[in-house]
Amino acid sequence: MGTISDNGAGMLVKINDWINFYKGKSITYYKGYMDVDMETHISDIFDNFWQEKNYRELTMSDEEKIYFQYNPKGLAQSLYGSHDLWWVILKANDLDHPGQMELEESTIKVPSLEALEEYLSLIYQEKTILLDDSGELW
Repeated sequence: MGTISDNGAGMLVKINDWINFYKGKSITYYKGYMDVDMETHISDIFDNFWQEKNYRELTMSDEEKIYFQYNPKGLAQSLYGSHDLWWVILKANDLDHPGQMELEESTIKVPSLEALEEYLSLIYQEKTILLDDSGELW
């Protein structure tokens, strides 16, 4: 049975060791990064998305308010099928962290699934063109 140290990672003690170890690795779309060097995060190119036309009001029952209070990951999973888009819900409501998602009202502003899918496909289409031009795989 293999262990984590089998790939050399067991010798990594300092942060610089980890950085140098992974610098040569080809990590793609890791935690929202759009490039293998992890310089461009998907949230950096979302500026054009934050328009009222892309939002909708979501009305929640009392049970849903209790379940999703302070739980943007659960709400994102329920709405979009992925917990990775939790930060989109926070951003739409001008919140900085899940602890601010108190849900005192019955409604919350969320990006519509259609607008989100359209914008994400545009981003990934541009990413494909960019990486094809650079010769990198993702």
